Amino acid sequence: MSQILITGAATGFGRALAREAHRRGHSVALVDISQGVEAVAQETSGRSLVLDLAEADAVARITRWAPDADVLINNAGIVLKGPFHELTADGLQRLIAVNVMAPLLLSRAYLERFIARGAGTIVNVSSSATYFPTPGLGPYGASKSFLTAMSETLEAETNRRAGVRVLCLCPAGMATDFQSSHGVRNANSGVLMDPADVARWCLGDIEGGATGVRHYGATSHAMHLLRRVLPRRLFVHLTGSLVAKHR
Repeated sequence: MSQILITGAATGFGRALAREAHRRGHSVALVDISQGVEAVAQETSGRSLVLDLAEADAVARITRWAPDADVLINNAGIVLKGPFHELTADGLQRLIAVNVMAPLLLSRAYLERFIARGAGTIVNVSSSATYFPTPGLGPYGASKSFLTAMSETLEAETNRRAGVRVLCLCPAGMATDFQSSHGVRNANSGVLMDPADVARWCLGDIEGGATGVRHYGATSHAMHLLRRVLPRRLFVHLTGSLVAKHR
């Protein structure tokens, strides 16, 4: 079985991933800024590291702590809510550090090891928000678009290397406390997916050797399709208005 390293593992989707990985017999190494990750590690017979991914030495500490990980799941992320021009520079820098730089540098560190070893999987948890404008949550949506684009590039670079895989998840909204904890309203909570279901699909894709972008949930599939078929201005107007209404 594999050793799976998961960031943002104390709550929500990260916790669901840890539980599903443990259920399938994998060992887990869990990272989160919250001490709640220790309880998840105890529940899943794993190890935990309480760490702020925005810290300058975060990546070095993680790679020293979990040098033998077989699967890296970049799940941690934060949200800034508000009109872009009202967001603070400090807030923006922190979001970029956690949502962009941490997965970028962790992917770089572990990909080098995976290539040398001839085996390993990188999973970047993006979002259906990669496909549509996110007024009021602009930097968050942009950071997810970055993860999707980066994943596709890494997939192209590694597609001839046996045993090395890059997977990007673009799930629709899940019923976690992620949105509410960041002050994000969702008026359609009844359509949110169960994170346990998404974790099951994710681990199935990892174990099945899947690569590339995977869309989980009707909203993700629909937005991906609409972006391809609608005129750009119409798509931006319709989806931007819809997202703004529910945020």
